[in-house]
This record gives sequence, structure tokens and C-alpha cells, in this order.
Amino acid sequence: MTNQENKIVVVAGTSHAMAHYYEILFPAMTMYIVKDLTVPVHRVIKAGFMLYLLYGCFAPVWGYLADKIDSKRILGISMVMAGSGAILTGFTQGLSMLWLSLGIIGIGIAAAHPAGMSLISKSVTERGKALGYFGIFGNIGICLAPLIGGIGGFYFGWRNLMIVSGIVGVLAGCLCLMLKVTENIDSDKVYTQTIPVKNAVTCFILLCCAMTIAGLIYRANIITLPVYFEENPTSLTRWLNQQKLLDVTQIMGTGGRVKTLGATLLISLAVFVGIIGQKIGGYTADRFDLRWGYLIFFVLGLPALFFMAFLSGWALVGVTSLFMIVSLGMQPIENSLVALLTPPKWRSTAYGIKFILAFGVGASSVWIVSMCITTWNTASVYLVLTVLQVLMVLLIGLLIFISRSIDMRQYSSKPESLES
Repeated sequence: MTNQENKIVVVAGTSHAMAHYYEILFPAMTMYIVKDLTVPVHRVIKAGFMLYLLYGCFAPVWGYLADKIDSKRILGISMVMAGSGAILTGFTQGLSMLWLSLGIIGIGIAAAHPAGMSLISKSVTERGKALGYFGIFGNIGICLAPLIGGIGGFYFGWRNLMIVSGIVGVLAGCLCLMLKVTENIDSDKVYTQTIPVKNAVTCFILLCCAMTIAGLIYRANIITLPVYFEENPTSLTRWLNQQKLLDVTQIMGTGGRVKTLGATLLISLAVFVGIIGQKIGGYTADRFDLRWGYLIFFVLGLPALFFMAFLSGWALVGVTSLFMIVSLGMQPIENSLVALLTPPKWRSTAYGIKFILAFGVGASSVWIVSMCITTWNTASVYLVLTVLQVLMVLLIGLLIFISRSIDMRQYSSKPESLES
């Protein structure tokens, strides 16, 4: 990639990292908030609904603005807004104010995907590789959130941590606004087969259905993991309580803030391993048929998702890591599919549609998780998610069948098969 392309990846990637950091920071600190506000865990989980709902609902709004203005400016403005919401969250005194401040964060981080991925998909030659790096930035945010949330919440309190995190976001947004990059507006640097409009629309609709289910699975897993890992004792407790880290001798503890610290450290480990998937997904997107790569990743994730409901201790951490590899690794493939099926001038809007489905509709996973926990137990969430993933695999199979005569690969240089 050229120096200009590298700048584009850094700008879009930073916004992506900040978006996922804010998104995951709230679940990572859920148990700290529960203990501070002395309210049931399911009520705090539901407060996150506003964040996740607006995260998805405002994606097409930001996408439209990015198509009409420019993606880089939108990314800067949105990071300033998200940082301001995080600062306000640090001063919240009750659930009502928490809903409001989390909603501001949700609006701000909603721009990262439609504007960031549009900027990359139109302006970088190695699209899959660049989207893979974009995903890695996001994974770094996902990984740092439970780590910083667990350690920072333990030592400095969740309120102080939110305020500092908000200041960082505001500064990152201002730096983004000052940086100069060159953006393609109405063209791609990637070569793909021209797909008839009717076929493209049908495939995009099926892809949207699949992405909606993927959003439900992703959100439910992220919400559930902090609670599930904290509930899970056995070998994790025995091993962690034999360690001494950050001057804490009983890392998992028997309850309270110390136990939350142990759970968030384990989640960070699982997510960090998942970064491998982004690299594999980016490689796959640039070299193979996007549809088949998409299908294979979700098929591989099925057994790991299923066994998460039954395993405990280090076995649970292991299968969680495997699931994170495939669930995060499919993202460069999925985002390349969206780019292949949509025209450049509407690319940000198309990504906005994706994320209103994946994150807007996906916000309803808050209620799915809450229902499962109150009706059965936390482990039951993963049985429900397994059923949803089976449905998703069937949808991808249908997409492959109806588009079987179309070449859905992307090339950095035009091959003879695409010559007119």
C-alpha cells in the first residue's frame, strides 16, 4: 500500500478502535456499575440498549453525510461526539442519565463503520488486506476495553475511567480533522465482475438478512461474556488466585470488584487471540470467492459457539478464543461483499444500511440475553445463539446458490476474465 493508503487505514482504523473501545467498555464495567448503583444486573444491561440501538440507527445517517461531504471529516466529528458522551457517562448518578449519556456515545461511534469502510473500500487497492487491518484496529479496541475497564475500574473507579476515555476520544477526533488524506469519491481501486442490478439487489438483501443475524450473535456474545466469565469458577478461580498481578493476590476473589477484574482480564485474552482471525479474513477476501469464505468462517464457528454453553475453566476460554477468531475473521470478507454489491457513490450509505441492521436490530439482543438469564441461566444464551448461527449458515448457502454463475472475487489488477 502507498503512503497515502496507509494514512487512510490509520484514520479509519483509529475511529474503528475508538468505536469498539467505547462499545465494549460499558459491558466490561457492567458489574462495577451494578455494585456502585446497587441495581440488578439485568437493569444495567438494559441501559446499554440505547447505546446499541443508536449505534445502529445512526449508521445510515452518518453514511449519507459521508457520501455527501467526506468520510474523513465525518470520522473526526463523530469521535469528538463519542468522547463527549463518555465524559458525561462518568458523571451519571442514575439509570436515566446513564441511558442518555450512552445514547450520545452510540450516535458518535455509529460513523466509524460506514464512513471508515467506505473510505478504505474506494481508496485502497488491496481492499481485503486494508479491511483486515481496519478490523485489527477494531479488535485492539475490543481487546483494550475489558483490560482497561477491568484494571482501571478496579484501581480508579469506573467514573474516572469513563472521563479519561472520553478526553482521549475528543483529542483523537481533533487530530483526525487536522490530518490531510486523499479520498476517492465515485470510483474503486479494486476490480470486480460487473453484476446485473437485479442480481446485486437480490444478493444484497440476502446478505443483509445474514448480517442482521450476525449482529444479534455478536452483540449478545459481547454483552454476556463479562457476566458469564465472572460466574464461571472451577480451574479459573484456582489458577488466578495463585497468581499475584497488579498487587492483587486473589485476582478472581470471591466476589465484588476483584472478581470482576479477573473476568475482564480473561475476556481480553480471548479477544486478543481473535485478532488472528482478522489477518486470515483479509487474506481470504483478496484471494478467494467471498461467498465461500463467508460460509466457511461461520460453519467453523458453530461448534465453538455450541460448546461455550457447556464448558468451564480454561476449556471455556479456549473455545471462546476460537469463536472470536472466526467471528471477527469473517468481517473483512463480509465488508468486501458489501463493497462488491454496491456502487462507490453510495458505498457509505450501503455500509450504513448494514450497520442499522447489524447493530440497530442487533441491539434487541439485550432483551434476548436478559430473558435467557432471568428465565434459565447465562449459559443458555449460547444455545440460542447456536440456533441463530445455523439459520445464518442456511442463508449464506442460499446466497451462494442463487449467485452461482457470478464471480464474487476481487482483484488488485484487472484479470483477463474481466476484460471486455
